[in-house]
Amino acid sequence: MGNSQNGKEDMDYDQVMKNFSFYQEINHFQLGNIKIFDAIENKNHKVFQFKRLCQSDQQLQQLKNHFQQRKTLMNEHLIRIFYVMGKESVMCSDASHVVILGEYFQNTLQTEHEYNLNQKLIFNESRLWLIIYQIIQCCAYLEEQGKYHGDLNIQHIYLDLDGSVKLIEHDLIPGAMNPFQKSLYNNEFHAFSPELLNLLQQGDKENSYMKLDIGILNKTDVFSLGLIILELASQFPTQQYYDWQTKTLNYQQIISAIQFLPNRGYSTILQNLLLQMCQQDIEVRPGFQEMRTGLKSLENDILSHTAFYRSHIK
Repeated sequence: MGNSQNGKEDMDYDQVMKNFSFYQEINHFQLGNIKIFDAIENKNHKVFQFKRLCQSDQQLQQLKNHFQQRKTLMNEHLIRIFYVMGKESVMCSDASHVVILGEYFQNTLQTEHEYNLNQKLIFNESRLWLIIYQIIQCCAYLEEQGKYHGDLNIQHIYLDLDGSVKLIEHDLIPGAMNPFQKSLYNNEFHAFSPELLNLLQQGDKENSYMKLDIGILNKTDVFSLGLIILELASQFPTQQYYDWQTKTLNYQQIISAIQFLPNRGYSTILQNLLLQMCQQDIEVRPGFQEMRTGLKSLENDILSHTAFYRSHIK
């Protein structure tokens, strides 16, 4: 790699950071320890900086390659990485490290959900359709790239200033435990699909999880998304459907909650979509690319907030 390359990257980094001022350092849900910077010309525009020390040149190159590859992923609902720097250790200087800069959004769907609960408001159905549409667009794109989100919950669905969805997939930062490992080793709750719960019930099945193909893993995300939308619409927490001690799911309770949605003023179209997304049988449950195709005819109505579903409200 060489010092000349390091020097160029340092200069590029300094040029980029002239546009930002330090705001705070936080421990982020998905990214770990990061620094947040404000854009000098617009304080509402924030970026995050992630830095990882490297023990060897090989690790440095592997991390740099990973982030450079991630930088090429472009979808309007996927958090963008716009700068990657790998710096080798130089005598009497900094340790080898990789630095990345990416978009940062503080608000989450959890924030919006809590506001509605506190104000005794319900989610407008057109808002729910937009959230569904945007998440499907992003996750279908990830699936096309041979990836999956793997960590969908309302705390990890970020919102820009316009309320548009922004996502961070589970493995943006390599080396961290994925949600299945967190559940397996730390007993951390996750709203898993029936097939992932079955693996947890069998004990140490991390190898089985790692062998699942992308199609199956994306369909587990579809189930999670269905439960997220159900929580927003019903205003009841997803945890109520699980007995986490036994790692079991009260599936009939989910179906009953979805079937009750028309009584809360939601359409039967939304109800039927959630019934499909929360199918117990993974073979019947649709994938993101299939749902993206299915929503194509409704795209203009969803994006323009047209109440296309009104005639399907009882």
